[in-house]
Amino acid sequence: MTTLMSSTNAALPKISYVKSIDVYLGTCFVMVFASLLEYATVGYMAKRIQMRKNRFLALQKMAEQKRAAMDHQDEHHTKQTEVRFKVHDPKSYSKGVGTLENTVNGARGADEENPAHSILPPGKDINKLYGITPSDIDKYSRVVFPVCFICFNLMYWIIYLHISDVVDSDLIPLKIDE
Repeated sequence: MTTLMSSTNAALPKISYVKSIDVYLGTCFVMVFASLLEYATVGYMAKRIQMRKNRFLALQKMAEQKRAAMDHQDEHHTKQTEVRFKVHDPKSYSKGVGTLENTVNGARGADEENPAHSILPPGKDINKLYGITPSDIDKYSRVVFPVCFICFNLMYWIIYLHISDVVDSDLIPLKIDE
């Protein structure tokens, strides 16, 4: 695209103002660059979502293993009461995780019970990043890019054909003396 722009400018006379071909090729260049950014964004988001899914599944698996180990331990041993208290963690105290009643009664905080819940808040979809899926971006750009380019072409040709009509009527033909 850059080669096309530079070769076109080299073939035309040097002038100090912007030519209509510069506007057209510049807009085409911007459209190509925007589609490249869209492709990179979709790829990045898909990779991040896949990483989040893998992490979520790994934490779910660890939580299930921990629960199975706790159930297995409860079957063979008598249940012992543990007393744990986090002194320097105001977040856990405000959630009620580190209170004496919870630890003495054997209850644990939501983070210890199922670590997978700490990754995604309730109501959030694991397949969305910033509230949108990569396939949604693809769907929108399949419509937005062509519509924008068609609108640009309509405006471009209407404006420049109108300007060329005005310029033709302003021209004064030269009389050649022979």
